Amino acid sequence: MVTAEKEIAKSGQVAQRRKGEKLRKKKKFTIGKFFVYLTVFILVAFTLYPVVYILSMSFSSLEHLILQDVWLLPKDFTLEAYALLFKTSDLWVAYKNTIIYTFLGTAIGLTFTVALSYAVSQKNFYCRRIVIWFFMITMFFSGGVVPSYILINQLHLINSPLAIALPGAVTAWNMIITRTYFATISPSLFESASLDGAGEVRKLIFIALPVAKPIIAVLALYMIVGYWNTYFSALLYLEERELMPIQNYLQTILYDSNASGTPGQGSTIGGAMQIEQLKYSSIVVAIFPIMMVYPFLQKYFAAGIMVGSIKE
Repeated sequence: MVTAEKEIAKSGQVAQRRKGEKLRKKKKFTIGKFFVYLTVFILVAFTLYPVVYILSMSFSSLEHLILQDVWLLPKDFTLEAYALLFKTSDLWVAYKNTIIYTFLGTAIGLTFTVALSYAVSQKNFYCRRIVIWFFMITMFFSGGVVPSYILINQLHLINSPLAIALPGAVTAWNMIITRTYFATISPSLFESASLDGAGEVRKLIFIALPVAKPIIAVLALYMIVGYWNTYFSALLYLEERELMPIQNYLQTILYDSNASGTPGQGSTIGGAMQIEQLKYSSIVVAIFPIMMVYPFLQKYFAAGIMVGSIKE
C-alpha cells in the first residue's frame, strides 16, 4: 500500500512538473513572436488609420480642415458637415435605392446560388459536371461591357432595380464554395430523408439549409457588401438620377462642386471647403451600415474560409 501511494504521488508530481513546463513554454516570449506581433500591429495600424482619419476630418471644424492640421483625433468637434449633408433630399433617395438594390440582389442571389449549389453537389444529378464547367468558364472569359449592356437593354431592364440585382446574382466563385460545403454533409442524412419520402426541395430546406448556416451567412455578407458598393453597374444601366445608389451620389459629392439638393444653398451645396468637408461625412455615411453588419457575421468567416481545405 505504501509503495502504491508513493507511486501515485510520484506520478502526480511528474504530471504537475510537465504541466508547469508546458505553461512556461507557452509564456516564453521569443523573437519570432515579437516580429509576428509587430507585423500584425503595423498591418492593423495601416488598416485603421484611414478610417480614423476620415472620421476625424468629418467631425472637425472648417477652420482645421482649411489648415489641414488634423492627423488623428477631431479638432473643435462639430456636426455641421452631417447637418448640411442630411438636409439634402438626394441623400435619402440614394439611401433608399441602395437598400432596395441590396435587399433584392441579396435575396435573389442567395436563392439561386443555394439552389444551384445544392443541385450540383448531389451525385444523383447526372448533368452536374456540365453545369459546373458551364459556370467555371465564366471565371476565365467574359463577354465585356458592350454585350452586357445590349443584353440588359434587350431584356428591357434599363432603369430597373433588376438591372442591378440580376447580372451578379450567381457567380462561379460563390457557387463553388457553397457546393463544396454541401458536399461535406453526410449523404446518409439525405438517404434517410429519401426513405421517408422527402423530395429534393424538402431535403434542401429542412436538411441542407440548417446545416449550411455558416456558409449562407458568408455568402450573404459578400453579396450585401457587393450590392451596397455597386457603382459601375448603376453607371451603365441607370440613366435617371432618382435611381442612383449611394455610391454614385457619393461620387457626385466628391467630384461635382455643383451638386444640388441642399435647402438655402442655391445651386451648390456650399463653398469649396464645405464641399471638401462634405466629402468626408459622405464617406462615413456610406460605409457606416456595412461596418455595423460585419461584426455580426464575422464569426462565420472561419467556417466559410475552411470550406474544402480538409480532405478525408
